[in-house]
Amino acid sequence: MKNEIKNFKREELFNQYNSKTNAFSFVTVNVDITNLYKLGKLKGTQYGVITYYISKVVNTIDTFKMRYEDGKYIHYDIIHPNYTEKLDDDLIGFFDHDYSEDLDMFLDNYKKRLKAFKMKRESFCNHEQDAFWVSCQPWYSFTSLIPPFDNSVTIPQFIWDKFRFNDNRVSMNLMIMAHHGFVDGYQIGLFINRFQEEINRINVNEE
Repeated sequence: MKNEIKNFKREELFNQYNSKTNAFSFVTVNVDITNLYKLGKLKGTQYGVITYYISKVVNTIDTFKMRYEDGKYIHYDIIHPNYTEKLDDDLIGFFDHDYSEDLDMFLDNYKKRLKAFKMKRESFCNHEQDAFWVSCQPWYSFTSLIPPFDNSVTIPQFIWDKFRFNDNRVSMNLMIMAHHGFVDGYQIGLFINRFQEEINRINVNEE
């Protein structure tokens, strides 16, 4: 469900940033994903599990769920993950699925849609503006990343890199892209801290 934001208090800021060639903030941070990695192994998918926790956290921060559509400021109650996926011939495509607060239901949705995407070999997405984009670059590590962007598309994006193993810890770099008209460093900081807190609370022995 979406609602128009009346008397948007950031309108002046939005117009200021949106008039720039690049209206987005790009932040890359290192995240300790040790518990998340263990859970991904248990559930049989790192991509799905990482995206679940990104989904869970991003849906707690209203500014990540705001969009600019046809001259109006819009807020979505829930936003859903849209994945970039590599095919066997090195082409890529996109698919999405509904967000669920239940981890197992979320992963079941993910696996069904992934299987359908691989079989049909074509992109299919039910969610447009009420989405956020996720991707991973497991072939290399990066310290910063700027993906293609379009100021008219105010959808946030998350990309992570190759896992790094150090003794008994696992980490990755996570790139967060958000339209600066809606999201400032404060909200990005909220996301980073909440994401790490959610990961720290994972107890694989209880799964």
